[in-house]
Amino acid sequence: MSVDQQGKTAVLRTVIGFPSLVFSPGKTPWCFPDTSGKFGKERAEGHELNARPQSRSHQSHRSIPKMSNLILASASPARQALLRNAGIHFESHPVRIDEDAIRLSMVAEAANPRDIANVLAEFKARRCSSNAGSALVLGVDQILALDEQIYAKPKDRTDAAFQLKNLAGKTHYLFSAAVLYENGQPVWRHVGTAKLTMHRLTDQEISDYLELAWPAVQFSVGAYHAEAFGARLFSQIRGDWFSVLGLPLLELLSYLRLRGMLGR
Repeated sequence: MSVDQQGKTAVLRTVIGFPSLVFSPGKTPWCFPDTSGKFGKERAEGHELNARPQSRSHQSHRSIPKMSNLILASASPARQALLRNAGIHFESHPVRIDEDAIRLSMVAEAANPRDIANVLAEFKARRCSSNAGSALVLGVDQILALDEQIYAKPKDRTDAAFQLKNLAGKTHYLFSAAVLYENGQPVWRHVGTAKLTMHRLTDQEISDYLELAWPAVQFSVGAYHAEAFGARLFSQIRGDWFSVLGLPLLELLSYLRLRGMLGR
């Protein structure tokens, strides 16, 4: 390992505060599902860390009480819209973490994309939960993987064009992680997966697309919104659609329902 990689690993140990979350090639993290095979064999598994409460039946669709005890540790308009449209009342309290340092350190340790998304989501939930009292805190993150390469949000329009050129004509994966913290401890986590195949694109097509989509896509991995102009870029999308949008919504709602938090 180079000196630079050792420094990044040291950052990860310092920030997360748990030495067991430093990754080594071929090892599975302490609290994550088995991820053997290519990107976990495109699986998405939810793991509740506490016992599941008994589900409530015969919920009324006419009156959904507000769930005022949920905090979203993100400023993402797309994720806020998903929760709002599902009838979930929440507060948005974005947190800042050094995502680049954590991501680079985990890549240097040969962590897979699913685990990187999972750890970043937990960092955000944990950071926000430290000041949230007994509220339920939702941390989320999304990772794009093409072959062995991890893509972050584009730095600028030039970087966006570079990312799109690399993705064109190929199939990549999106991993959308969600972690819930309560009273400073993780109580639930899930990673949703989607597989996306992009058309072959000329430089002119990429430029024309960015004329329409930029700067709206500057905070999106891959420099696209598949629900908007970005739809024209793809020949096929398979997997969880909500994970494409950045949040495994159905699994989250199922857990909240089990806790009796969606209505009576």
